[in-house]
Amino acid sequence: MLIRTDVSPATSPPLPPTLQQATAGDQTVGLVWSPSDGATGYRVWRKSGSAPYAAVASGIAGTSYTDTSVVNGTTIASGP
Repeated sequence: MLIRTDVSPATSPPLPPTLQQATAGDQTVGLVWSPSDGATGYRVWRKSGSAPYAAVASGIAGTSYTDTSVVNGTTIASGP
């Protein structure tokens, strides 16, 4: 998973958040990350195999998200 920040108005981007916890469940992955100073929201991206990153969610106000569209047994990658 890749978690990115949204900022408003356009300013220097904040440092990316740090993933604190990822919890796998039945067709779910729960994510918890540290807040980024200056961020007004977060976007979560997912990558599987050689496919490019795909947006999973945007406009997340808090520092957690549960992705409910994963496929059991699939390896997903974290972004740089």
